[in-house]
Amino acid sequence: MHNDSTAAHFAVDTMFNKIKDRYYWPQMYENIREYVRSCDSCQRRGKSKANQLLHPIAVHGPFYQVGIDFVGPLPITPNGNHYIIVAMDYMTKWPEARPVSRATVEETSQFIYEDIICRHGCPAKLLSDRGTHFNNQMVRNFWRNLGLNMYFLLPITHKQMD
Repeated sequence: MHNDSTAAHFAVDTMFNKIKDRYYWPQMYENIREYVRSCDSCQRRGKSKANQLLHPIAVHGPFYQVGIDFVGPLPITPNGNHYIIVAMDYMTKWPEARPVSRATVEETSQFIYEDIICRHGCPAKLLSDRGTHFNNQMVRNFWRNLGLNMYFLLPITHKQMD
């Protein structure tokens, strides 16, 4: 039940509460505690951080704050595109996307200018990961000339998303 392919690697108390309604044996709690503590997967992953407080993101209007990232590499299209650059407004959730052949500084700058700034105005904040197509001198100069503030998010692993 703890490490079954459909299980969620429950903590000791959760596991005990799930089992106690159907089964009983002497030292049941201690046995469950020892079993959960011996789970290799749980030992490698550590304690869940699911009980942390959420931090709301304050937005001040449409296209005030925009997140941007690349999706891919994907199978090559007939037009030679291998990636999709995607941006989304944090307030309205309005997406903008464009297929591109490469995840480069040039593609990034062109997309931001043509699909974000020309359509919606210049956002006060642009959030991205630390990819080289977002975090390099050419892009920083481009944003500085437009008066755009770039913010880089900390990398998140799939374990942190669980």
